[in-house]
Amino acid sequence: MNESKEEVHGKGEKKQRKTGAIIIRVNDEERQVIDDKVAAAGYKSTSAYVRDYIAREKPKLKTEISPKTLEMQRELMALSSLLNSKADRSIMMSKVAALYKLAMGV
Repeated sequence: MNESKEEVHGKGEKKQRKTGAIIIRVNDEERQVIDDKVAAAGYKSTSAYVRDYIAREKPKLKTEISPKTLEMQRELMALSSLLNSKADRSIMMSKVAALYKLAMGV
């Protein structure tokens, strides 16, 4: 092995030596599903399959809900409660106006 942590594999191709590890815990059923996918894809190594899969996949972005959206949700829920309770029309209209202002940034 040379000092640069690279290994030479057939046809003079250099591959970087893997020095880090990530442990993922799975149950027996999940392990079987993973093993089946590794075999179906023609991989000999689960590590190689997972590395290639992760390198090609685009992770889902975490969704953030803005404070304005949360406020609109609260206003809609309050309006819904008023509608269900058959509240006075003027109260409901003031809630609708508040919602409009919130939505339009007025």
